Amino acid sequence: MMSAVRCGNSSSMRFSQVEAFRAVMLSGSTTAAAEILHTSQPNISRSISQLEKETGLRLFERLPGKL
Repeated sequence: MMSAVRCGNSSSMRFSQVEAFRAVMLSGSTTAAAEILHTSQPNISRSISQLEKETGLRLFERLPGKL
C-alpha cells in the first residue's frame, strides 16, 4: 500500500518522494541518497522533481550536473 498526502492543488505527495528528499538532505547528494535508499540516482532525481512540481516549491537550486 502506497502512502499519499493530499496537497492544496488536489495532487498527492507520496511518502517515497519525501523519503528521497530527506535522504538527499542528510547525505548531501542524490548519488549518496540513492545508495541509502537502495535505488538509482535517476529515481531520486525524478522523485525530487515530482515533489517540487506537486508542491509548487523549489527545493533545490539546479546547476549543470549538480543539485
